[in-house]
Amino acid sequence: MKNIEIYEIPPLSNQILNAASNGKLVIFIGAGVSRLLDYPSWQKFAERYAEYLYKEGHLSYLEYEYLKKLDARKLLSICKNFCKKNNIPEPSRSKILNAKEAEKNIHNIYELIYSWNLVYVTTNFDDELDKVAEKPHKEVTIENYSSSSDSL
Repeated sequence: MKNIEIYEIPPLSNQILNAASNGKLVIFIGAGVSRLLDYPSWQKFAERYAEYLYKEGHLSYLEYEYLKKLDARKLLSICKNFCKKNNIPEPSRSKILNAKEAEKNIHNIYELIYSWNLVYVTTNFDDELDKVAEKPHKEVTIENYSSSSDSL
């Protein structure tokens, strides 16, 4: 049986390295990163929105329980339309995201991700990547990738 070496950070192909060097590499940052920081899933986010409306007295308990059973997209659409139609202010991000709780759990995941000078795309509802983008940061370039990957 052959010994297979498993790398903590696998070597990148030349195609990826070239795309990164030329500013043509796009990184998609999905919900998994937000979940590492204890941000809620889309479903939990939608349920908290409905919970806000219930706790503020805009929904009955029966309406709240019914709405919680819907998928996130339907639930959020109904809640947002309900707020708009009835002139109800939308809940603050911190009420729904538990942002204070998440802030305690921030490891340097977004800073690590953003340290590469690449194009980033995300559909996440948290704004942690935006916060990191606004701060000065040390860029990791292709030239110093191999030396920095040891410390990642």
